[in-house]
Amino acid sequence: MRIKFWGVRASVPRPLSAAEFRRRLESALELMRASGHLPEDVEVWLQSAPLELAQLLGGETSCIELESDGQRLLLDMGTGARSLGYDLFNRGIKGDFHVLISSSRWEHIQGWPFFGPGYVPGNHIHFFSLNSSAPDAFRRQQHFDHFPVGFEETMSTKSFHPLVEGELQAIGAFQVRALASQAAAPDCAWRIESNNAAALFALSGAAMSRVLEDPAQWMQRLHFAAVASARLSADQIDRVELDLLCQFAAALRQHSPQAQLILSHHDAMAEDDLLHGELQRSIAELARRAGIEAQAAREGAEFSIL
Repeated sequence: MRIKFWGVRASVPRPLSAAEFRRRLESALELMRASGHLPEDVEVWLQSAPLELAQLLGGETSCIELESDGQRLLLDMGTGARSLGYDLFNRGIKGDFHVLISSSRWEHIQGWPFFGPGYVPGNHIHFFSLNSSAPDAFRRQQHFDHFPVGFEETMSTKSFHPLVEGELQAIGAFQVRALASQAAAPDCAWRIESNNAAALFALSGAAMSRVLEDPAQWMQRLHFAAVASARLSADQIDRVELDLLCQFAAALRQHSPQAQLILSHHDAMAEDDLLHGELQRSIAELARRAGIEAQAAREGAEFSIL
């Protein structure tokens, strides 16, 4: 199974500002000068440069692509879905598309009106959700007061498939189970399996808490888990988020000690380079308190399991 992140932010997109760009550029030039590298050594220098300078975490909201046996499963339609759609065009992929919708909140669906395959006649977009209001949410955001093309006017065929919580659902090459959070606006945790590989996605604190109600069922024999990151700025620590993250990591280590732990759904307010520091502090806390190594998701990051 291959997993690629196309959007890693929560709530709203967070583009790189001009001030952030200038700050990164100045820092990079200062480090290059201090290391004695010449301008023609840029590629060499980038290979050893700090991650916060050499790579962006990215500013698009949640969108993840899973691939197994040549079939794809898409998780959420945040703004990362726009770039994903263009990439699918470039790969010549058309026909049936299967999309899991974690929540009808905007951050999970706001990229749909810009998802190119949805406008292609002959394509069939299958949406799967626990939320019965998902069809209305998709249609409302494309009301003519908000968007020039209505949901039904996009030229693909679109179908909504309701899921039953905890029930195994076969979707192409994937076996999927969904678990609803107890939040006022519920979202889902997902356990997705294919070819003996198993991945868990719990991209909110509410979804993580729900998984922890029965970790033996949802965390056994996992190879990959993606969860919501916690706020750990230099002067402010969200203890509730951090404690939940460490509790989740400890349970993951107990039930699936070999699983990769990926932090995603990052705070939309944090600037990209500062967010790197927050995430590194989270990763250090996870190692200290839960004995587990974690990585931060960034746009374009790919992971292969089994």
